[in-house]
Amino acid sequence: LNPVSGARPLVFWDDLEKTYNVKYAGKIDPEQYADWMKFAIPFRMTSAYIEGSFERKLTGNGTVKNSGNIETPFVLQITGPVQNPIVTVGDATFEYVGDIPSGQVLIIDTGRQAAELDGVNALDDVIGGSDTMLPPGETAVSAGASGGHVTIIWRERWI
Repeated sequence: LNPVSGARPLVFWDDLEKTYNVKYAGKIDPEQYADWMKFAIPFRMTSAYIEGSFERKLTGNGTVKNSGNIETPFVLQITGPVQNPIVTVGDATFEYVGDIPSGQVLIIDTGRQAAELDGVNALDDVIGGSDTMLPPGETAVSAGASGGHVTIIWRERWI
């Protein structure tokens, strides 16, 4: 409850799926009774969104499900070896122009609108989709990266 500590995650025991980023904001005014005390802790959310507590993951082709009620960013990981991989997420197509050597990973982060190949900026070699978000509900994923290993990672969000 240190106000200078900044935002902290808050999870309620009856809804473990959601994490609220909050900070202490205000004053606690306790009501004293004979052998107990009643008080409310004032928190303020530091984000417009409630984040999913758990990371979701799909490897290969399939369907991702955003159980939240608002779109959410995701991370697309393509592990080599693969040449010119193409991955479709819903209506968006991600294409990397070049080779991903064995053991190296291309990471496309739609939340940061960034792409890195083994820690080196690779955004210039990615065509399309870098600002794509997962809508609420189910979205088809088609990993056309033959020989590569494709994983999509996301957390649900609510407003």
